[in-house]
Amino acid sequence: MIIYRNNLEEFTVLERHSPYNAQDACAAIVTNDNVIVEDPCSNSQWLIIDGSVVTGPTTFPLVQYDATFTDPYLHIFN
Repeated sequence: MIIYRNNLEEFTVLERHSPYNAQDACAAIVTNDNVIVEDPCSNSQWLIIDGSVVTGPTTFPLVQYDATFTDPYLHIFN
């Protein structure tokens, strides 16, 4: 999972497994700019704030999990 803190109260939680060629064992990684998530196998890219497609052969967003924050706990569920 990739957990991104949008602000003090909100988080985005994304699946690391790329939806492009789902049978491959490629884990998406956060790039150095901390804005883009990239699949190193297909070079597909998504925005970290919501998992939407930026570029690449994929047409599917990253799976996003529901999350609630009650300080100090972050609850992640689907």
